[in-house]
Amino acid sequence: MNKYAAEEQAAAEAARVMAERIEARKRELAEKKAQEEAEAMNKYAAEEQAAAEASRSMAERIEARKRELAEKKAQEEAEQMRKYMEEEENTRKQNELMAQRIAEAKAKKAEEARLKEEEQMRRYQMAQMSPEERKRAVEEKLAQKKAEIAAKKAEQEAELKAKIRDMQAEGKSIAEIKQFMLDEKKRMAAELTAGFSGNAGPTYTLEQLRKRPADVDSSKLETYLSDADFQKSFGMNKAAFEKLPKWKQTDAKKKLGLH
Repeated sequence: MNKYAAEEQAAAEAARVMAERIEARKRELAEKKAQEEAEAMNKYAAEEQAAAEASRSMAERIEARKRELAEKKAQEEAEQMRKYMEEEENTRKQNELMAQRIAEAKAKKAEEARLKEEEQMRRYQMAQMSPEERKRAVEEKLAQKKAEIAAKKAEQEAELKAKIRDMQAEGKSIAEIKQFMLDEKKRMAAELTAGFSGNAGPTYTLEQLRKRPADVDSSKLETYLSDADFQKSFGMNKAAFEKLPKWKQTDAKKKLGLH
């Protein structure tokens, strides 16, 4: 009986140990499974986070590219608009220049017609005058022209003095002022020469003047040459000729058959 009880007790102990081992194994498997599931869940969460990050980065790149393309398009449109406006402005300026040239040409023709009409009337009036009256009329015209030139010269000198005062106030050097004065005097002399026609009346060629036209002052035939013919004939302009001594003027006119 004791032996049976001992065996039964041993069997019960073995069963208990086995049950403990099974429970331990179950716990071990459960823990392992829970750990694997946690690792899988963490891995899935990491992958999901990485995918979300990649998606966000892609969206940012797409938006950046969109902005880049939009800016490039805006720049291209602005450049096209600038070129269009520039072309339009150039066209406007060309049209204005053309209109100005046409207006100047019309004004020039009108002025030429007016001068021609005045010249024809003047010649007619001169033809009706006696030689003394013609001479007096020419001398009056010459005096008027000389007075105009004197007034112009006085105006130029006043402007030059004002400019020099301005340069002095600006602290310009003496050398700069002297050079400016020299350049201005040359320009002023050129203006006076260009504005001095000599006779304030008709112009004739050298050959025509040698035949002594009826409506000219025979003592001042040289003044009826155009500026170009005068320069060609005398080798100087009218202003320079006026500065010569009378005997040199007379000698030069004799050589050309105008005395």
